[in-house]
Amino acid sequence: MAYIAVYPDRVLSLAIDEPAMDFTEEGQQTYGWEAFDLALTLPDSAAMAEFMRLQVADDVELAPLPEPLPASMANRPAGVRAFLAAGRGRTRPSGGRRCLPPVSENAAVRG
Repeated sequence: MAYIAVYPDRVLSLAIDEPAMDFTEEGQQTYGWEAFDLALTLPDSAAMAEFMRLQVADDVELAPLPEPLPASMANRPAGVRAFLAAGRGRTRPSGGRRCLPPVSENAAVRG
């Protein structure tokens, strides 16, 4: 969102991954960043498990992650850290409206 607010001419389409967050100042205050910050202080496997737990309702039971993380998940902790850093971006509520590309349910990726 912050990227398209700054560079609307560079974006052809946008898929938003976090419907519970609008990236406004108010959203930043209510999202629960403190819990994510605490999760990221844990070792990689524990941080991943806590990050996943924070994404679901309290009564949802998740399968435990293997420890150590398998090679297929080797980059996941760094990806989670990057995702959380990106989530801290700020934008004005009207920022997305400046992006004018066509929008459709079946928009194709252009490359």
